[in-house]
Amino acid sequence: MGDFLNEQSQKEFLLKDNYYSGKNVKAVFSFPGKEGKKITVKVGISNVSIDGARKNLEKEASHWDFEKYKKEAEYSWENELKKIEVSDKDKNKLSVFYTALYHCMIHPSIANDVDGNYRGRDFKIHKAEGYNYYSVFSLWDTYRALHPLYTLIDKTRTEDFIKTFIAQFEQGGRLPVWELASNETDCMIGYHSVSVIADAYQKGIKGFDAEKALEAMKNSAMEDRLGLAAYKKNNMITVDDESESVSRTLEYAYDDWCIAQMAKSLGKENDFKTFIYRSQAWKNLFDKQITFFRPRKNGAWQNPFDPKQVNNNFTEGNSWQYSFYVPQDMETLIELHGGKKALEFKLDKLFSASTITTGRMQADITGLIGQYAHGNEPSHHIAYLYNYTGKYNKTVKLIDTICTNFYTNAPDGLIGNEDCGQMSAWYIFSSMGFYPVCPGSTDYILGKPQFSDVKLNLYNGKTISITKPVEYNFKNANGTQFSLNKNNFDNLFISHQQLMNGGNLNFSASKEKTISDTLSKRFISPSSKIADSLLVPAPIFKNTINIFNDTLKIVIISNNKKSKVLYRIVGEENFNTYKTSFIITKSCTIETYEQLGKSKSSIVRAQFFKRPNKWKVKLTNNYNSQYTAGGDIGLIDGVRGDVNWKKGNWQGYQPKDVEAIIELDKLMDIKSVKAGFLQDSRSWILFPTELEIYTSVDGLNYNLVITYKNKKDPKEEEVTLQELGGSTNVYNKQIKFVKIIAKNFGKLPEWHQGKGEDAFIFIDEILIE
Repeated sequence: MGDFLNEQSQKEFLLKDNYYSGKNVKAVFSFPGKEGKKITVKVGISNVSIDGARKNLEKEASHWDFEKYKKEAEYSWENELKKIEVSDKDKNKLSVFYTALYHCMIHPSIANDVDGNYRGRDFKIHKAEGYNYYSVFSLWDTYRALHPLYTLIDKTRTEDFIKTFIAQFEQGGRLPVWELASNETDCMIGYHSVSVIADAYQKGIKGFDAEKALEAMKNSAMEDRLGLAAYKKNNMITVDDESESVSRTLEYAYDDWCIAQMAKSLGKENDFKTFIYRSQAWKNLFDKQITFFRPRKNGAWQNPFDPKQVNNNFTEGNSWQYSFYVPQDMETLIELHGGKKALEFKLDKLFSASTITTGRMQADITGLIGQYAHGNEPSHHIAYLYNYTGKYNKTVKLIDTICTNFYTNAPDGLIGNEDCGQMSAWYIFSSMGFYPVCPGSTDYILGKPQFSDVKLNLYNGKTISITKPVEYNFKNANGTQFSLNKNNFDNLFISHQQLMNGGNLNFSASKEKTISDTLSKRFISPSSKIADSLLVPAPIFKNTINIFNDTLKIVIISNNKKSKVLYRIVGEENFNTYKTSFIITKSCTIETYEQLGKSKSSIVRAQFFKRPNKWKVKLTNNYNSQYTAGGDIGLIDGVRGDVNWKKGNWQGYQPKDVEAIIELDKLMDIKSVKAGFLQDSRSWILFPTELEIYTSVDGLNYNLVITYKNKKDPKEEEVTLQELGGSTNVYNKQIKFVKIIAKNFGKLPEWHQGKGEDAFIFIDEILIE
């Protein structure tokens, strides 16, 4: 190899025992012979060792017959793809379907060598005994449909996935969240490996250590990272606790329901009660007045609120896209909307709304039908929710639209990121005529088959044939007749066991020429309901601003007319019954909770600050609507931001400078002026290039007293806080006005991933002494 490296390259790498090592080793091989001569190359790879790579090569590529390898690969893929057989005259539809099924079988992928050795989460070498160790678990995406698909067609891989989870827990202390090559990336939210485990176990796939699995599931839920400490204590995550607070609360709640199902199956009654209670945490973020999930901050609903806005309270989405995510308790969600008709109306509004989102640009939000975004996972179950209202015809119409328009036989045939098979798994399920809205439940929600004949070859050796007449176009889907093995049924759902028993599932048109109301109302809707250990939602402060001058009226809103609200000012021994609003005259923290019978909500705390002065703020430029820090007053309210800037305590400016004038309430001597800034280069937030501080007596004539030029390297990736400014040396006697100008970095430079885009300035407070 050394013969092919130039002198400079040879210096960069260490040659030892005929091996080159380094961080960027490259090699070029040249072979004598005529142009066009075919060269056959075999390559062995391993995450463990060179010896492992050799063994893999010897086992998996033992000969030099390329055509034989090609035929073997074709045979292997044919065996996998024929697990689901569809027929259609339209070759494009067949290409779309089998491309989708192929995509479903790329990841997760085997990560151990042929001898079973693999590099584990502790980066040590382990041996997989009796199973294959897998990698690439994009679980925020794939728990929804990809893993449920495997519970039908591949029991062995499903069990191997879960054995891999348990191994990663034992070696790394955690179940995977978004694992890659035995590294936890934590790039998405939730602990959705628990969904994969519970879903498999509920469906009879039990070839793993269930007790150890439950131990690992509980461990994931009992950590303190990423908002979980607040979630465990308060049954919700607020803006004050962690970014993406609404999405985290909703997804943790669903995951806890999965743990509860696993605990119940294993006879762990106390664990069941704990996690079925936690699985109702979503109730604390549901605003019944407007029927949206929304963030809470300082005990109140965060304002302003726009359900179309993509911001840091949601994960790759907005409130429209997350406000239907309670798959584990749809009956309660329907009740809070005011009934099935009300939820149907809300769904209608979702799909008919403008496709324009507000807030930040989010590349993942694609495939919009109204505010429904099929190009990203949080929306994937929503079309099937019409079945919960009895409106099967609306589910069918949407499934047709999505399958036809968002999955095409073209290079850009997917409407969003494949996300390791989830986008395609949605299509596979929907093409067969059903979908797992709530993994961990054994029910699938019915839709409409996209092929006249589907054969689902189950892992137990049986086959379920799914048929619909070619001439039946579902124009009046409410007249559909379902039958399983020639037995008619009206359920808009079918169980896992019914499918695993094999037979024939048929969708056909009613023989009636007109569809009467009676016929369309015969359907039995799916249902999910939590009826144990019911959670009482916490009360809400109506006060959305926590800074006041002289007095402030405190208003607390109850969630239930039958419940009692209690409160106290911290420092008082007892809670008082809340009957009407009350006045505070000094800074304090107020605690409140709600009691319904013997059950109590979590305690909500809100801090209120009486201003020590009546300074005023005037801003020349507007801050970004997503990064307000509570409004103009946020620059002098005493509330500081921290490195987690997504929690909302920073004012963000893009692309303009920060230019603020503070009017003091009287003439005073000024000793120093500082301002707090944050830098997070990866998020386009950079320190100002320069800070200028001016003082004035009359607000008309200003004197420059401090100029600070930033010396911090913008290439530093670590999130950094810095107070800029300092002592005022001149013009500091009897001042009434202070002005600061923080100059924006401008366009991001060539080395930055966002090159050419505008940088942000983040400021949290102006400090005047």
